[in-house]
Amino acid sequence: MTDRAANTAASRGGSEGSGGPWLTRPSTIRGLWWGGGILLVLLTLGDLVIHRHTPVELAATFGFASWFGFAACAAMVLAAKVLGAVLKRRDDHYEP
Repeated sequence: MTDRAANTAASRGGSEGSGGPWLTRPSTIRGLWWGGGILLVLLTLGDLVIHRHTPVELAATFGFASWFGFAACAAMVLAAKVLGAVLKRRDDHYEP
C-alpha cells in the first residue's frame, strides 16, 4: 500500500482489511452490547447501596429506574409505530 492510500484509509477510520469503519464492525457492536449490559447491571446493583428518598413507595422498589426506563422506552416505540401508521400517506400521494 502506498503512503497516499494509507493516509486515505486512515482518514476513513480504518486500514485495508480492517472490516470497514470501526462502528460497523461486528466486534465493536458486540463490545458495545456487552459494555451496555454490564453498565446496566452495575447501575441496577447500585440500588442495593444507595438509599433514595422517594415521594412514592413504588419508586423505592429495587431496580425501579431500570424497569421504568425500559417500559417507558418500549411505550415510546409502540407510540411511534401507531403514530406512523396513522400519519402514513399513500405511495402515490404527491403524483398528479
